[in-house]
Amino acid sequence: MRERSFVFFAGFGLLLAWVGIAGRDISWDLINHHAYLPFSLLSGRFALDLFGAGPQSYQNPLGYIPLYGLLKLPVPDWVVGVALTALHALVLLPLHSIAVSIWGPEAQERPFRLLALGLAFATPAFLYLAGTSSIDPIATVLILVALAGLMRTSASASKMGLVGISLGLAIAIKPTNGVFAVALLVLSVWRCCSGLLLWRQALAYWGGVVIAVFLSWGPWALWLWQRFGNPVFPLFNQLFHSPYAPEQTLVAMRFLPQSWVDWLARPIEMARFAGYTNIEGVVPDLRPAVLLILLVALLGGFALSFTRRHSASADMPARLDWLRRTDAQLLAFILISYVLVMASSGNSRYGIAGLMLVGMLLVRCAQSLAEPITVRIFLGALLLIHCLYYGVSGDRRLNGEPWKSERYLQFEVPAPLQEKPYLHLSVGALSLSAVALQFHPEGRLVNLIGQMSLPTRGPLAQKLGDLMLQWRGRTRLLFNGVHLMDDTNAEVGPLRERMDHSIARYGIRIDYKDCLVVRLKRFTDERVEYRQWASCAVESAPVSAPTPFDDLALRAFRRIEAQCPRVFRPVPFEMESDGETARIMYLNSDAVVTVINGNGVALSHHRSLQKEWLGSPEAVADGNGIDACDAWSRMELQQAGGARP
Repeated sequence: MRERSFVFFAGFGLLLAWVGIAGRDISWDLINHHAYLPFSLLSGRFALDLFGAGPQSYQNPLGYIPLYGLLKLPVPDWVVGVALTALHALVLLPLHSIAVSIWGPEAQERPFRLLALGLAFATPAFLYLAGTSSIDPIATVLILVALAGLMRTSASASKMGLVGISLGLAIAIKPTNGVFAVALLVLSVWRCCSGLLLWRQALAYWGGVVIAVFLSWGPWALWLWQRFGNPVFPLFNQLFHSPYAPEQTLVAMRFLPQSWVDWLARPIEMARFAGYTNIEGVVPDLRPAVLLILLVALLGGFALSFTRRHSASADMPARLDWLRRTDAQLLAFILISYVLVMASSGNSRYGIAGLMLVGMLLVRCAQSLAEPITVRIFLGALLLIHCLYYGVSGDRRLNGEPWKSERYLQFEVPAPLQEKPYLHLSVGALSLSAVALQFHPEGRLVNLIGQMSLPTRGPLAQKLGDLMLQWRGRTRLLFNGVHLMDDTNAEVGPLRERMDHSIARYGIRIDYKDCLVVRLKRFTDERVEYRQWASCAVESAPVSAPTPFDDLALRAFRRIEAQCPRVFRPVPFEMESDGETARIMYLNSDAVVTVINGNGVALSHHRSLQKEWLGSPEAVADGNGIDACDAWSRMELQQAGGARP
């Protein structure tokens, strides 16, 4: 118990120091949906807004409620950071329990337990997110609690049921954690067949999982089914065929392996200083590559000893006894998790639990290959080098800011927007839904044009039209257009016309006489900076017919989508066009196709400056341009987050 307490408080102190150095993370996700989701649940706005945070609007908000509670408190940013860090540091408790399951509680094994905990806790993907708004560290705590509980043989059936609840909660708050449920199911059957776990304990465990999923996800899934006809809306819509979302598969391709070489090389690639290899940012991790080397050495030694004829039959019972070993089961859990995470996303953020266990298994493998004193020196040096390798030169945060003893998230909203409710139509891939927390609570929010621009025909368009009719005269557009508010600038006129063209299909235009500025306060080490957006009233306008350029651009998009359907999916309801430039971003690959009137068709990536020109709009539309698949391959976007066709 004293060792367990020491591990937690020492680890919490170290993590707190790390978070203090790394700073807070005002991430894209925080502004787009992390803050909005719990607000929409607790205020009832989830049923009143329409795609307020874009396609992320309908994730289960349950896991973000602690964050929302902290953001609503009148406390400085560092208090929020300390609270989130304490919550994330809880991962040390199940990690210690797993370490005891492997090495036992004996004092002579303590150095190996502590080294294993150090290498597990120093998982770069975890440190990158610790103390931030991300839900992945919380999910990791729940998954490892579920694993630690399954490793215990003395727990009663009722306690096993309680442990199973943690896995159910992890799945409910983030369905991608289902990959760990598969690994734990295999592990529970393995332990039952090996006599390490009673079948009634396993049934109680999985009963707890089912109950937790039913209670914490069931009501939300039921509401999505009733509202949209899809319990996981907008995901898997190729199965549910909801008319409110595209029917193609929606899956982030940026980290998916493209060949068997990628599957085998990923542990090595993770050690490189390269962005968007396995996570958003430069977050190198030496441990998977070292573990791979140790496993090869260990398997080589095992194969060599097994081929010795004089001992093969005599040692068979001992060789079969490995099935009862905790470290062998841990290896199976890691391998199954690795395969499933790689097949579903390839994103290390979704596999932190497995990556933490890599550190533990690394210690166990090293222990099997050399004398204890040699292993301790090697592992201690590895831990130090690994921490310096990532900590000194890697990205600590994606959008890090120093702690300033001010509110964690600071939008400056003009008084009229706080005092009077409006229907706010946001424009942009970043929905800005977090600002809804400071708008009048009885207003409404719609991400009109963004990751999934809303259509002008069909059932979803009808819902949008009904909402806009209800709020006629009380509707405002929230967009990146503060520069358009300057009436003294002679160049503003054409830009305003292009902006109005982009929203004319919805039957509205901007009233530039009624504009306000919404600002987000950002900090650097040297100064305060502001990001600004315009909030302008809109008025009714005739719905404009597509121009010849719009028709040409649409033909070009359809041609490109047919050439390379794996990359250019899902096909959105609408393209974005301002009369001179038309644009579509494809969510699966983050590919961006831009058609420029009188110029050409450009293929780029949402997170890269690379660009390929495919030809003139006419040539591309007629099938005479550069093949989009070939162009995408040449961009070599696997490292930058893209997907090769």
